[in-house]
Amino acid sequence: MGAALVQANRMLASQRETLKLMRDALRVRAALLGFHADQSKELRRLSSSAADYYRAHGRYLKAVNRLAIRVDAALIRLTDQGI
Repeated sequence: MGAALVQANRMLASQRETLKLMRDALRVRAALLGFHADQSKELRRLSSSAADYYRAHGRYLKAVNRLAIRVDAALIRLTDQGI
């Protein structure tokens, strides 16, 4: 059980870093939006990417919550066993 929790924590850390990179890329694209000749097309792409980011961030937060619940349950079991 402990190894699975550690592995889940590492996966979430990796997802957090990926989300940071996505967010930074969105900021750069938003800053450069004014330099594109076809702004409406680029704005649609940027909007789509932002929506993807927020969906991924929501999935990440749900996974963090599930991990916290699993850790709490594991600690309760260990406490009940007297460890």
